[in-house]
Amino acid sequence: MIDKSSFKAIIFDMDGVLLDTEEAMIKASVEGFKDYGVTVSPEDFVPFFGTGSVKYFGGVAEKYGLSYSPELATHMYNKYLETAKDEVVIFPGVADKIKELHEEGFKIAVASSAAGMKVYANLEFAGINKEWVDIVLTEDDITKNKPDPEIFLKAAAGVGVDPSLCVVCEDSISGVISAVSAGMKCVGIRGTYPEEKLIENGAFIVLDGIVDL
Repeated sequence: MIDKSSFKAIIFDMDGVLLDTEEAMIKASVEGFKDYGVTVSPEDFVPFFGTGSVKYFGGVAEKYGLSYSPELATHMYNKYLETAKDEVVIFPGVADKIKELHEEGFKIAVASSAAGMKVYANLEFAGINKEWVDIVLTEDDITKNKPDPEIFLKAAAGVGVDPSLCVVCEDSISGVISAVSAGMKCVGIRGTYPEEKLIENGAFIVLDGIVDL
């Protein structure tokens, strides 16, 4: 548990914090690249976790002699949406926790590096009522992705709370750096990266999940 009395807003990353879409996204992307005539490896995506669509799909595409395009990304996300509902892993208690925090009076934001079509579908999969979330920001809403602080600064502005009064829940190194650069406290979520790496990059505490807030 953390002392939440000094915060007015809580900002959540999505992947690795509210649910795990990693395997579902990789599986869909492998299938999607087959439609472009190449067979890619699941390991090809690992260096690009949490970096946004351009690097995630573009980095793998370049390895196989292809180029990134918005159409390529949309194709991959459409593949994901065809199967994701049965593939994603929703972390226990996340919907109830967000409802609880909303009812306690906190401003709630979701700030994800993923595309909007994926983010909104995942929130629905997780059973998170849109009335509990004050603002949702995706890569479609920003010009610079994490570790740049833009997305978190926009989230704070969107809910009308000073960055110093916001706490961010993040599982990735780039996300932690982004939150700290925005002048916010960051709670690391254990799983994607070792606890010591999250602390080393600025998380002030590491929890097993948001239910421990």
